[in-house]
Amino acid sequence: MRKIFLALPFLLGWVLFIATAPNNAARLKGTILYNRTVPLPKTLPVSRDRAACGSAIADEAVLVHKKGGLQNVLIFIANIAAEKLPPLALNLEIKACRFQPRVLALGAGSELTIRNADAVLHDVKARWRPFTEGWNETSTLNIFGDATETAFSFAFPRKNLVAQQKLEKPGLLQLCSDLGHDWMNGYILVMPHRYFAVTDAEGKFQLPALPAGRYDLVMWHETLGLKRQIVEARLSDKNELLIKWFPDDSPAANQADSAATN
Repeated sequence: MRKIFLALPFLLGWVLFIATAPNNAARLKGTILYNRTVPLPKTLPVSRDRAACGSAIADEAVLVHKKGGLQNVLIFIANIAAEKLPPLALNLEIKACRFQPRVLALGAGSELTIRNADAVLHDVKARWRPFTEGWNETSTLNIFGDATETAFSFAFPRKNLVAQQKLEKPGLLQLCSDLGHDWMNGYILVMPHRYFAVTDAEGKFQLPALPAGRYDLVMWHETLGLKRQIVEARLSDKNELLIKWFPDDSPAANQADSAATN
């Protein structure tokens, strides 16, 4: 389903779904740590529409908090059954010539609303990367297939235009612009179940309540690649994880840490 219209007004935020937690439910939360020297801030050149976009755009591909937390990591459970999810609503803005937020996650069947907040012609194109076969059954790092299919494409000739798109297929959507705004990138994870999250500005995340047990936790970052780690959620524990993205220098730690790949 595709709709595009003028928004009066644009409503922000999730339509939240509150589920009754089972009696044996456990909370799983944590922090993803960028345990290396933090990259120096960079800017990307702006080649067009400088009156609206400025002469340079901050490079937001890798955002690290002052305490080391890594922002915009997609977190989800692999070894858990798909479920029928209630339809939710999520909003994305094109503002200051960027996709805001840059990284989103929602359940399959939810509706995405996109609004152009800039007084300039913008567009958004989404390429779909499906989950690979067996991604939730084996420990492969090959989670997403190639982006060969266009999920949707919208143009926004003026400010406050809004488009809506229902997202049915699980996988990863890569957002870009075809109008010369080459710095505009974004990512949307579409999941077949509710056990997913995105790390915040401090690198923190929390998954919905889930049955106690052992889980295959998947972590994906647009630049740093993908990690998988077996974790255990216990009823009697706080279940708070501190996950280092990079292996420690010692051989033993290298063997114990999950691998990462681009």
